[in-house]
Amino acid sequence: MRKNWQNGLKRLIHIFKADSFKCFKREKKRMVLFIGIRGIVMSSLLLLVLPSFSLFAQDKRPDGFPVVSYRTLDVKKYNKQIIIAEKKQEKWAFSPLSIAMRFHKISDVRFVNINQKNDRAECPLNSVVTIVEEGFLDDQMRGRWTQFHLERKDLTKTWNVRELREAFLCGTEGSKEVIFKDLCPEEKAMPIIDISLEMIPETAEIPCDGFPYTFDVKFKIRANGPGAVVFQRMRSDGAVAPIEKTFFKKAGTKEFYDYFRVGGPGDYWFRVDIIEPNKISRKASSKVMCHEKN
Repeated sequence: MRKNWQNGLKRLIHIFKADSFKCFKREKKRMVLFIGIRGIVMSSLLLLVLPSFSLFAQDKRPDGFPVVSYRTLDVKKYNKQIIIAEKKQEKWAFSPLSIAMRFHKISDVRFVNINQKNDRAECPLNSVVTIVEEGFLDDQMRGRWTQFHLERKDLTKTWNVRELREAFLCGTEGSKEVIFKDLCPEEKAMPIIDISLEMIPETAEIPCDGFPYTFDVKFKIRANGPGAVVFQRMRSDGAVAPIEKTFFKKAGTKEFYDYFRVGGPGDYWFRVDIIEPNKISRKASSKVMCHEKN
């Protein structure tokens, strides 16, 4: 079955190349875009066929996973082949999709998504072809993301590969569903450099009929790099907040604000526990006293 859809895809691409969009300039006339009827039909069928591959995928579509980083590959050898094809007037060199399919062998996997995006609807000069494959029978590599950036100087020229990007989806157990330039990069723990906490004011004295009284609470979490921090707030009256998570895009400090409303005189405290990536706890204490009015 997989061989059938692969052969079908090759036939569709062959037809698409034969009837691909042709832009040319007549003498002293404007550029006109001619589209063959068969080209419209077959390219439409191609668009219908490609999304159907997602039926073999897992619950989440891998083409929706975020691309965190990628590596660039050398494109000189590809452009040399395009130059040779141009001299021979080979039609594949005039189609971004055909170029991508020629230089990238689609793997026999359960999910394949191929997407082409042009800089404009008619007679484009820039095009991006993105290929996402998922379901490799590999202990580490679950998926591969490949992106061709192509350009041409004018409508009569062949396309050149300006940039070729590649990244991977890790397949090891417990790995994140994100795409990196390195296959299964080692995730380093992001230690918390510091957490500071204060209740304001430290000491207060109010009339005894002035309760409830509210302490302001402020704490800061400082991290030395990007990552997630999981923490929890709690108070001396037994109140425990739900576990929270905050994300750092880069090293820096985040401030948080809270309050503690008390109903009578006494000593009170507010605590913040860092749960991940490492355990740190900070507690701030305050005291409120009261006096009777004269």
